[in-house]
Amino acid sequence: MVININKKGKLPLYRQIADEIYRNTEEGILKAGDMLPPVRKLAEKLGVNPGTVVSAYKYLENRKLVYSKTGSGTYISGISTEDMVISGRFEEYEEETPLSDGSINFSASNPAVELFPVNEFKRALNSVLDEEKGEAFGYEDPKGSPALRETISKKFNINRDKIQIISGAQQGIDIIAGALVAHGDCVIVEKPTYMGAVGAFMSRGANVIGVEIELDGININELEKILPLYKPKLVYIMTYYQTPTAYSYSLEKNGGFWN
Repeated sequence: MVININKKGKLPLYRQIADEIYRNTEEGILKAGDMLPPVRKLAEKLGVNPGTVVSAYKYLENRKLVYSKTGSGTYISGISTEDMVISGRFEEYEEETPLSDGSINFSASNPAVELFPVNEFKRALNSVLDEEKGEAFGYEDPKGSPALRETISKKFNINRDKIQIISGAQQGIDIIAGALVAHGDCVIVEKPTYMGAVGAFMSRGANVIGVEIELDGININELEKILPLYKPKLVYIMTYYQTPTAYSYSLEKNGGFWN
């Protein structure tokens, strides 16, 4: 491993060291599982304070580029920064705009406005108002309409009290994120994935890692390598018509979940 730093440079020394370590991984000099030099040894070699090296290692560890083993040392994780789903990527998905080659960007997950069944929606709304009158504008049970939950309960033989009606996928993801994810937790998602989910996880302070999705589902080999390294709080996947790829998982990968 070769590390070059400029002690008179504007970038803090710990960042220079961290960037140099990452450069070594990008160039294949350091590989997944390789152990980094002990803090004091690297500090002596570079002529810096040991605390500077500690800060560099912590900087890389916070970005999941390295991981530490108590009593052993610090190791390269083998995860590229491109596998990290970062907040800066949200902006490019906010609007569904044509791409430069004339294709359509489906990442916004919004149907074409001209396809929305406006007349049918108006009839349904009028029907509710005729039946409920002003009560239609009151607050519902937080779990959702009791009548609707009762119908679902009978159809699927599920206790009505265990059914929660949500207004859409985003609300459901927000509820799960709020209940399960805490600051510093790791969440693994498919790459690419629904960015609204990423936003929900990151708003709770989670570190979100992307694992490439293949034609028949998430890359299992890559996922198996990452799981023991990051011990994620949860793995967020879409097994049927994944967003935005529209891929569906094979029976081998989803265990027949959606069948």
